[in-house]
Amino acid sequence: MSIVKDILKQLNTAQQSAVAQVKGPVLVLAGAGSGKTRVLTHRLAYLIAQEGVRPEQILAVTFTNKAAGEMALRARELLNLPAVAKRFTGFALATPAIGTFHSVCARILREDIGALGALWNGNYTIFDGADVRKAIKQVLSEAQISLTDFNPRIIAKLLDQAKMRLVEPEQFLDEFKDDLPPPVLKIVQQIYGHYQNYLAEVNALDFSDLLFKTVLLLRDYPLIRQKYQNRWQYILVDEYQDTNYAQYEFCRLLAAGHQNLFVVGDDYQSIYGFRGANLDNILNFTRDYPKTKTFLLEQNYRSTQSILNLANAVIAKNRHQNKKVLWTENPRGVLPQIVEVEDERAEAEFVISQIAKLTGKSKSTESEESEKRQTQELEYEYEDQEQCQKPGRGGILDRVMASRRGERPSARLNISRSRPVRLDGINLNTFVVLYRTNAQSRALEEVLLDWNVPYKIIGGVRFYERQEIKDLLAYLRLLANHRDLVSLERVINIPPRGIGPKTWQYLATWLRNNNFDFAGAKQFFGSEVARGMAGPAKKVLPFFTLWSALSGELDKLSVAEMIIQIAESSGYFEHLKATQLNFTEREENIRELASAAVRYSTGRGLEALRGFLEEIALVSDIDSLNDQSQALTLMTIHSAKGLEFETVFMVGLEQGLLPHASATLNPAELEEERRLCYVGITRARERLYLTHTRQRQLYGALIYPQVSEFVAGVDRKIVEWVRE
Repeated sequence: MSIVKDILKQLNTAQQSAVAQVKGPVLVLAGAGSGKTRVLTHRLAYLIAQEGVRPEQILAVTFTNKAAGEMALRARELLNLPAVAKRFTGFALATPAIGTFHSVCARILREDIGALGALWNGNYTIFDGADVRKAIKQVLSEAQISLTDFNPRIIAKLLDQAKMRLVEPEQFLDEFKDDLPPPVLKIVQQIYGHYQNYLAEVNALDFSDLLFKTVLLLRDYPLIRQKYQNRWQYILVDEYQDTNYAQYEFCRLLAAGHQNLFVVGDDYQSIYGFRGANLDNILNFTRDYPKTKTFLLEQNYRSTQSILNLANAVIAKNRHQNKKVLWTENPRGVLPQIVEVEDERAEAEFVISQIAKLTGKSKSTESEESEKRQTQELEYEYEDQEQCQKPGRGGILDRVMASRRGERPSARLNISRSRPVRLDGINLNTFVVLYRTNAQSRALEEVLLDWNVPYKIIGGVRFYERQEIKDLLAYLRLLANHRDLVSLERVINIPPRGIGPKTWQYLATWLRNNNFDFAGAKQFFGSEVARGMAGPAKKVLPFFTLWSALSGELDKLSVAEMIIQIAESSGYFEHLKATQLNFTEREENIRELASAAVRYSTGRGLEALRGFLEEIALVSDIDSLNDQSQALTLMTIHSAKGLEFETVFMVGLEQGLLPHASATLNPAELEEERRLCYVGITRARERLYLTHTRQRQLYGALIYPQVSEFVAGVDRKIVEWVRE
């Protein structure tokens, strides 16, 4: 078939060999920039076009929605998938299943979660982090356990770890006995059990449950396992080095039927140990699957050879790895620079001045330098707010876990700023500044503001985390799952209905005692009002009247129309206008949510609503980079994995930062830090600058760091050492 020739001719020899190995387990060790996504998509196309595999028998699993979307798009470009599907099945809609681990698991649970117990059904709600913490607070309150001593954020992290390790509540004592003191351990186990019971009662799962419950289904129910083994006879897995134990078991159980497991990964880029990723999953793949065929992809299509020489030299010092040596046909390029500067401010100024040099921009005119100095207040937001706490404060569990947390600098400061340089007209998107810890961004931000350089920090408030969006989503979740007490608590008094804590507790208790019967609640509270009973009944009845009306419209309206209907009929738009100065912006956000619903779901009824809510709950990369925004990107090296830039500045190449101080005494953690350094280096296409300081103000102390051991001993012929 000519299409097969077209598929293979786009690949190099090593890639072709990997794609054409159809049967049995396959391990593709794909170095940075070696075209792993191309291999995965061409493998998928080859199975269909050459081997005649039915599209719906293929499962491709990724870690991000962005990667899944890219894979699906490239597959459609290679094959006319609807036409191919119709040839095999008679239906143009038969396509490969491509999604993240969590979205695939959600699909399985929608069909079969009922096997785990009568309380769960396919209309379950997926709790986000805020929902989880609220549920844990409810559990702690009911169990009369102190919120001061047992911080819900820390509890949530412990339970997340337990589920990644497939530890059920009754196993928690044995599995975590080395992590927590016995008295604390027993209480956390009690909380875990109560929390899982609460989730079942309100028909909800948290994010970790999606994998956790799916693996339990596949492990404990042979008929269900066999159904999915027969459904997906060819399994493709991206970024296998990042899998945790639950994901490893998911792959193993599904592949056990036909053994056609094709995994792509790079042990050199395994940097998520703190999230539960297990490097041994990829290192021991050939032991787990003795008939494995292994292929090395070492040709790099991203970077210059000079950058690859440094990357190869840095990673070669690690011992526990599958050896690869990256090479390229790209130009040799300029040598990477290792630049010594005085302090963190000089470090930031070097970054800006180097960008100015590279783009032909010089310092601004005298009149610009004399612009009025401006003072404004900076707010710093970190992903893990509890890391701003000082060790030793808080409750018992806070103190137990304190050694696992890093400190952050003060969250607020005033800075006087001038504007000594302009970088107008420069495509700043081609540059990135990478650092090991979020705390390092402080000095960078101060100088960037002084120099009037626009910048963006990857993170911030995500669209689906905004208050008005979460309010409207809570209404939608209640329509899909009326047992969702967390969503009900969020909106029962939005817009205000005069419902306080006592009324809420009265209502929640009534619902839990009456099987969450919303129709019965409307009738009961309506009769109370009719009998002249004041108090709770009069306050909550309008909500149940609203819910009844909206439920009646569910089969008539699209999801997008339902969003606007909720905002209007509940009085939410009027509430925003009366209470929010930026009500126009918030109203626009709600209408943008409706636009998103059009993209995700064009149907009507419960099925369409459920599908939309699932898509939204599983979105993991809302804050993708906006190439239209002209701003210098600041981000951690962890966040940069999978990205590439023409010019990369890696700041803070010092002992105590990279490698991080917490890793220097643990050989395995030190190797992961070296892999992190390798990942940062290999983000660069053309130019690479690694900076270190003679002195640095960090975490409230002045330190005099040594240059990172990862670069201190590299061959002087492959880098240029510069002293500023």
